[in-house]
Amino acid sequence: MKLIRVRGNCNDEKTCPTLYRTDHHTAVIQGWTVASPRTSSGISPASDETAVEIPAELVAEALATNGASNLLRPTDRGTVVIHGPAVTDPEALEQLALPVEESAIEVPIHLLSEVFAHVE
Repeated sequence: MKLIRVRGNCNDEKTCPTLYRTDHHTAVIQGWTVASPRTSSGISPASDETAVEIPAELVAEALATNGASNLLRPTDRGTVVIHGPAVTDPEALEQLALPVEESAIEVPIHLLSEVFAHVE
């Protein structure tokens, strides 16, 4: 699976929260791994899901339109917790080179349609 960087909030473009679109018409969200999503955000991911935390600015358009949906849960730290299936594709994981404190999830791109509306 090929990843196309859409936006992130660091200069090295690899080891920080970042949004990608894929060649599979999905979105990959790289963020800080949330060890206890239930207590951090009030969500309970399914047993086969992972939760990540990213700065709210990365999904500002979706927050402005949808508010706190089942996918996006704002925290009191200016971040958002998002849950979904962990990325397991070997090609994508190689591109990501995730640091130990980060994870990546894959969600249908339409769930963040406002964010990707102006992305080619």
